[in-house]
Amino acid sequence: MSTFTDSKINTLKLTPSYFALLVDMQMKIKFPLSKTIILGGEAIDLLVTKKWLEFNPTDVIYNEYG
Repeated sequence: MSTFTDSKINTLKLTPSYFALLVDMQMKIKFPLSKTIILGGEAIDLLVTKKWLEFNPTDVIYNEYG
């Protein structure tokens, strides 16, 4: 996880299931940069995205699921 928090990564593309794991980890780790998050491959849980945006209000989340 230190690679993610210590780097200048500002765009993530991942499945909503993996994103949900990051949301759970976010309670312990503060991610430093504003990010663009692209979710796809399965349906998005809106409660999970709202929880993320509570801690990261400047992030932008895109849904690329069919």
